[in-house]
Amino acid sequence: DMINKKYSGLLLSPISDSNLVPGVEEAVEDDIPVINVNDGIIAEAPHFVGPKAVENGEKVAEWVSEKLNGKGKVAIVVGMPKAFAARQRTLGFESWIKDNAPGIEIVEKQNADWDREKAKNTAETWIKKHPDLKAIFANNDTMALGVQEAVNASGKDILVMGVDGIGEAYDSIRKGELDATIDSFPKYKGQIAVEMMIRKIGGQKLPRVIWTPQALIDSTNVDTPAEEIIGWTEPELAQ
Repeated sequence: DMINKKYSGLLLSPISDSNLVPGVEEAVEDDIPVINVNDGIIAEAPHFVGPKAVENGEKVAEWVSEKLNGKGKVAIVVGMPKAFAARQRTLGFESWIKDNAPGIEIVEKQNADWDREKAKNTAETWIKKHPDLKAIFANNDTMALGVQEAVNASGKDILVMGVDGIGEAYDSIRKGELDATIDSFPKYKGQIAVEMMIRKIGGQKLPRVIWTPQALIDSTNVDTPAEEIIGWTEPELAQ
């Protein structure tokens, strides 16, 4: 529909790597600029703007390793199996643990399709199966909040970490429940994406990938302004 209406550019954020491919192929054929923003990776899109998903998992792994002093059993709740972000977040976590924290054992890994209730049910099973479970990493905050519900009900002290930095996750951290999230600062990610589209429409050449800021948020910085965390400054534009 956007192509038929002759939009000047398309900023697309797919839920999987394949669901928008036909539309993107048609847009490219019609010389409409396309920028893939975050989440699923569209190979057919000429440009990608977003955080490096593998670093989501790496940052969480490093944080949890410090909290556990490099020892303990942990588990991973994975998002949709076809989503690039889910695969990369999981890979980043697993690879960092393997290379840097041999004393940490990943005892469970299961998909919950970005769904809060599925994640909660999965966590309930794991908590019963592994009485000494120390931490659960969920590929997004929605699932992490479901996991946190299961942890709260169990009465156990289990670290729970998510990704996305949604408002409810921030509130949960402030309440002393959820332990950490990776925020990719969608306001600034969106601003960067729009700026890149304006540049593209104006005829500038863009790199294939434009990485955007991200940071781990926990109780130590949950009330720190995003601009301060990532060192954001507004662009200066020539008149």
